[in-house]
Amino acid sequence: FADEGETSNNDIDDNNSLSIEEIIVTAEKRSESLQDVSKSVTALSADELEAKNIIDFVGLSAITPGLTVAKNEGYKTVISIRGVGDETNQNAIAAPSVALHMDGIFVASKFALRTDFIDIERVEVLRGPQGTLFGRNSTAGAMQFISAGPGQELEGYARLTQGNFGKTRIAAAVGGPVNDRLGVRVSGVWEQEDGMVKNVPDKGNAGWTDYSAMRLVADFQATDDFDVRFKAQFGKSDGSPLNFHNTLTPHP
Repeated sequence: FADEGETSNNDIDDNNSLSIEEIIVTAEKRSESLQDVSKSVTALSADELEAKNIIDFVGLSAITPGLTVAKNEGYKTVISIRGVGDETNQNAIAAPSVALHMDGIFVASKFALRTDFIDIERVEVLRGPQGTLFGRNSTAGAMQFISAGPGQELEGYARLTQGNFGKTRIAAAVGGPVNDRLGVRVSGVWEQEDGMVKNVPDKGNAGWTDYSAMRLVADFQATDDFDVRFKAQFGKSDGSPLNFHNTLTPHP
């Protein structure tokens, strides 16, 4: 990069200037430029997630250096950063080594990580111990998810995805200002898939999915110096884990 007042060896038109896009993150629980943060951070915007078709935790590990995410035992999500995680801890209610925060709220349960990303504004992945700011459950690192807010103008989107084995996914969101002090945004996702493995004994499918979730976000500016965010979220995940068994009798 060239400092202000300097140019590279390439010819540059007088009307153009070199600039670096500023990325604002809250990796230290305050808004600051990513270039000023003294931590190892990967920040991903909603546009980047959409362009790479990242809709869940497992997909996030494909584009984030040092991050590994895997589904374990059909119900638990295992997250590791730089090789430090919960691979050897098979207790479903044990405290994680990677702290997960959604809009500043710590999420301790590994069952909560089965959800997809719903209308996310950005994702921040912090590598290395973060105990000073993010608590004792961050010996490996921390992940922070920021929900999309109402914004200053009325906007929204609707996306439809279809694929093999009866896969259908619908995601939609709409939000905007109600008045000068209140803004509201509603979003939701619904996904269904028949499963790609046939269970021979009972002639059913294994690995099927039936998932839905909704979220309501309301931003209220009480005073010029005090803002309030209210968020309500509901999710339901049904499905059959993709397991193989050495028996011919039907397995639940």
